[in-house]
Amino acid sequence: MRMLLSLPLAVSLCAFAAAPVQAQSYRQILQAQIDAVDGSLRDRGYRPDPGAFPSDFIAGFLEEGASVGLELTLQAGQAYVVVGVCDADCSDLDLAVLDDSGNVLVEDELTDDVPVLEFNGPPSGVAMLLVTMYDCSVEPCGFAYKVYRR
Repeated sequence: MRMLLSLPLAVSLCAFAAAPVQAQSYRQILQAQIDAVDGSLRDRGYRPDPGAFPSDFIAGFLEEGASVGLELTLQAGQAYVVVGVCDADCSDLDLAVLDDSGNVLVEDELTDDVPVLEFNGPPSGVAMLLVTMYDCSVEPCGFAYKVYRR
């Protein structure tokens, strides 16, 4: 059963600053996975987008079958890539970007743990990133995503 979390709950899931030491190790694992794709994106002219959110990347935990929607502030027409990763207990993480009307702009529904979305920012500049944890063997599973812009 899929479940969409409310924004306040999503924010609490993503708040690693006050999380236990175990969460810090998850954050390091997720950071290493994002770093693994960072170079190839930079080679293609993409750079981390500091305007999408204030930190280097967003991370949190989700139960299997749960989803969370997180607002993205984008520039209309700009080229973006969003990369998602999850911990060793996750084998399927999906991402989708929706415009402000709820229309899907792009989605990755492959059975993999590193979804990648490449798209142009919507005309309004406002979008929602929907993160869905489809397969998690030891719940909750850690996930992270990072937004790049060219």
